[in-house]
Amino acid sequence: MVSSHRPPPVDSVLRSFNRASSQHLTTPTWGFWTRPGYPGPLPCFLPRPGRTTLRAQSALRIPCACHPGITGQGQRRPGLGNSPGRLGTRRDRGYPRVMRDTAHPVQVARAPSGGGHIELARRELPPGLCAYVRDVCGYTERTGAPLQRREFPGPQVVVILEFAPPICVFEPGDTRRSARYPGGFVAGIADQFTLTQHDGFQHGLQINLTALGARRFFDLPLSELAGRAVSIRDLLPAEHRSLAERLEALPDWEARFDCVEELLARRIAASDFRSDLMSWALRRIESSGGALDMRGLARELGYSQKHVIHLFRDHVGVPPKLLARIVRFDRLMGSLRRGISESWSELALAFGYYDQSHLVRDVRQFTGTTPTEARAMLTESPDPGYRVG
Repeated sequence: MVSSHRPPPVDSVLRSFNRASSQHLTTPTWGFWTRPGYPGPLPCFLPRPGRTTLRAQSALRIPCACHPGITGQGQRRPGLGNSPGRLGTRRDRGYPRVMRDTAHPVQVARAPSGGGHIELARRELPPGLCAYVRDVCGYTERTGAPLQRREFPGPQVVVILEFAPPICVFEPGDTRRSARYPGGFVAGIADQFTLTQHDGFQHGLQINLTALGARRFFDLPLSELAGRAVSIRDLLPAEHRSLAERLEALPDWEARFDCVEELLARRIAASDFRSDLMSWALRRIESSGGALDMRGLARELGYSQKHVIHLFRDHVGVPPKLLARIVRFDRLMGSLRRGISESWSELALAFGYYDQSHLVRDVRQFTGTTPTEARAMLTESPDPGYRVG
């Protein structure tokens, strides 16, 4: 619900949350408002007059479906901890009244996959999250036998929350070394393919974050995530480390999407990280389809190329030239998923490659296969946006 009065500057609101615990604040509500210099509507806390006050420490833990032990007044309810085994009904768990998006309900689609089937659940994102989140997708797949997939790189940070036994995730570009991450994992932007494998069943939820969305949500340099997978439990604060278990305990996909969207909005709004300059630079790369001269970009930004590379490693995880190549490759793969039938030489010209051999080199590096083999893998994919095991 958007407040009827003009919200205060978000900087002052966020600073107020960091004051001493003795400072009292009015109970906040949620809203989205546009601020010059930001890529889109920014989710923020809007003070709601006339409500009971909270200490600043409690305000940082405003209840949502991910906080079953916290009541609507910001106080922890006796006898309700974070243990998934003690969860009762929504009211018993101290859930607030989260407004469900009835205008855009969750859509569930079913498709054949690996000799079995897969169900995919999606819902349109709130406008205030679109600058930070590409999409959110729930999935349930049953194949009856182990299934391995080759995932191609893309310009997003992938968050997997697993409700079933964890899938096997191989290191980028490697076919031998692998690991499993109970509860889920985060995969940063990489320049090589990644193999994933499950034992015949997987169930969970995937969040594709933009680079700036991931930088704000996890509040750490993305160079620490680039080219690797990290357990979600190592990146979230203690109160969210059982997030996957709590999501699994919710009754349906609607409740899970409510919980995830609220958590995303809260952590993004609470971040002190500012990214106006990089937001503009990333839009330039995206709008050009990756066909952008990096020296010209540095001149437009007013910095040396060395400093621009440093900014990109912190905000995105990879240098700008590599990101531009990944953006161009991702658009090429998107066209192949849609069944485009042009020749490789025509596609090379359309997507800004020097020639066909240039396209082939990029595809080989990013997929570990030939363009023809990559096209065949994409046509067999159960869903254009599906990127997990």
